[in-house]
Amino acid sequence: MLWNEPWEGSSISGWQADMPRYRDIYRMMAEAVHEAEAQFGVQVLVGGCDSSSNTWDKLFPDGSDEFLKFLDFCSIHYQGLHSPAHFKMWRERTLREGRVLILDTESWVANTDDRFAGVVAANRAAGYDRAMAVYAGYVVNVLSHRRVHQQDVWTEQGRVRQVAPLRAYPMAASVAANQHFVGERRFREVLFDRGLPWVFVFDGLDDRPGDGTVVVLGDLDALFQPGCALWASTADQHEARARLTRLEDLRTATDPARQGKLIDGLRTRGPYRDATLVLSAPADASYGMFDFTGNPVAPTPEGTIVVPLDHRGFYLRAKDGRQESFEALLQALHEARTVGLEPVHVVARDLLHRVEDGATLRLELTSHHNQAIEGRLHVAVEGLKVEAPEQVRLAPRETVRLEIPVRGPARPDNTYPLTLRFDAGAAGLAVHYEPLHVNLISPRSVTVDGNLDDWRDALPQTISGQGAATRTLTEEAWLPFVEFEPEGDGGFATAWLGYDDEYFYFAARVLDDRPDPGTLRFAKMDEDMFFYPQVSYRRTGGDSDELIPMRWPEGVRRFSYRRNPILPAGNAPHFSNIQIAFNVLAPDRQGPSSSLATLPGCPDRFVPVVCTDHEYALNHVAPEYGGGFEVWRLSHPTLPRKHFYPRQPKAPGEGAVENARMVTVYRDGWRITEAAIPWTEMPAVRQAIEAGKTVRFSYRVNHRGGGPLLELADRRSVSRSSPFAFLVDWTAHWANELEFAAEAP
Repeated sequence: MLWNEPWEGSSISGWQADMPRYRDIYRMMAEAVHEAEAQFGVQVLVGGCDSSSNTWDKLFPDGSDEFLKFLDFCSIHYQGLHSPAHFKMWRERTLREGRVLILDTESWVANTDDRFAGVVAANRAAGYDRAMAVYAGYVVNVLSHRRVHQQDVWTEQGRVRQVAPLRAYPMAASVAANQHFVGERRFREVLFDRGLPWVFVFDGLDDRPGDGTVVVLGDLDALFQPGCALWASTADQHEARARLTRLEDLRTATDPARQGKLIDGLRTRGPYRDATLVLSAPADASYGMFDFTGNPVAPTPEGTIVVPLDHRGFYLRAKDGRQESFEALLQALHEARTVGLEPVHVVARDLLHRVEDGATLRLELTSHHNQAIEGRLHVAVEGLKVEAPEQVRLAPRETVRLEIPVRGPARPDNTYPLTLRFDAGAAGLAVHYEPLHVNLISPRSVTVDGNLDDWRDALPQTISGQGAATRTLTEEAWLPFVEFEPEGDGGFATAWLGYDDEYFYFAARVLDDRPDPGTLRFAKMDEDMFFYPQVSYRRTGGDSDELIPMRWPEGVRRFSYRRNPILPAGNAPHFSNIQIAFNVLAPDRQGPSSSLATLPGCPDRFVPVVCTDHEYALNHVAPEYGGGFEVWRLSHPTLPRKHFYPRQPKAPGEGAVENARMVTVYRDGWRITEAAIPWTEMPAVRQAIEAGKTVRFSYRVNHRGGGPLLELADRRSVSRSSPFAFLVDWTAHWANELEFAAEAP
């Protein structure tokens, strides 16, 4: 592998060279390795580049597969469930030894002994061929790179340096247990294709069916970035009862800060407590359980195995290694009882018709139980009449989809808080709260001038950095032509969507009292501005102001960064802009970076997949770079996934959108942006609208110097935390899954 963490710009590993230099060295390294393999009959894997994002940027930015033959593995750090194992180009590689391997070479996210089993099991399921999970120094006292630990001791002859005694730390037991129970066993499947808990099944070694291992884990979300796991919003019974109390308090709360705190509490959850999976284990049971350090856990006197469902992983194995015993274990798991969690996972989808005309609330309830459950359902949408069924029955692990008529007066803020309770008796209580919207793209032709009068009667789409903003602002707050002062100190934005025969229109009003003069015009960017010139100067030091010239060697290209690059997305580094994104194509139809929706043996979208096929940065250009605007094409079905670094090889079709229109103005503490993008730029989106289909859409607001996360899909139940929604990959994003319908002219 070439270089550790060779990031663009400043780098802790000291790379700090441009992309062409990396590609040149990588190519020479790979060609030399291939030549040596042929000459000496050995096999050496070639790979890079310490993240899937960096690998796409460095090796595939021009849309070609030139480097695919040189990519035997992708080395990644700290990506967790954001695994690149789903990328079609890599997975379907037929060169050399086949698909690109995914090797975790530095992800120390399981640095306590109770996390290790779950992290390794989940990473293996996510397509990792190697999962590190822990820093070696927390296991034994050795240094990296196979160096033996030394220590100084005092003797009669003085200080002597010698090999230190080998010491094992508490992590050693967990690592050893995982190596013994999982080790090189092949991941087979996640046993339950719907719902919790997570039951990871590994095949036996040497084709021995009875030698398999099962890892049971309750709270996968606790091990990785919050919100990234499937079923992550499911709470335990303690949290469900606490949500009922918060809902009651919210009904009477009048203070905006108090309301915001209650709403945030309703949309987050704490760790699981007292939740368990209970499976039958009679006295003659041929299987047993071990904790994360490998110690056996005895069955209860009642003849059951009780697996705690929290952040810890527990091992289940056949005692005698016989196939029949392992199959009996799997059957017992299929019949096990889930205790202490909400009985169902709730997904609520936005409305697609105006409520005054009658709309449909679409709910999905997914059972976490291996037994049929039935319960009383109560659904309320603030301000609307709801015709929901009173009883719902779910078969084992079933997802029930409900279409519930709702009707009532429209709210000018287009925000309709949903409250849902499902009481399944002994199976538990589920409580869900979520602000819903009517998602319509309004027919209209807009003059792109920063005057929002053209958006009268269009439905607003709001984002707030704090929960209070969707509840405490006056209804007039959201109207595009009414002035108002929002309460609270969280970030705040309202957007409107429109269309006609020629353009898609977008407008947004963002709370922003710090006008940003603008950014680069990336289509005409002087890429050399980020690199050292032919002559640089350094001070002599001390009190002297004398400058000493430093000359770049003649005949050598100036490849070293002198400052970090500015990327057009607007959030690395942050400048004030807006990103808009559509998702209309299936994951496997999104161009060179297409992905599989499902990995072998896993539930659909176990790992987040590519969920944006058209993305644009609406950038205001600074006067020194020509002023005006630039609508930059960030993602497109014709483009590879890339970040548009200086000197990065270009792909056909990348750049600014021709014939787009845009303006950004600052007025009375607000930043107002309007834009028009021609349908010729987004034919797939236009075709979906013409066919009467919904399109998925989201937008993101960036502020100069940073600020609260402002994305439309933030913490929505239909979405999840995902790096593949917006660029850049390494900032927090939410999957582009909010459906919009085009309102008829």
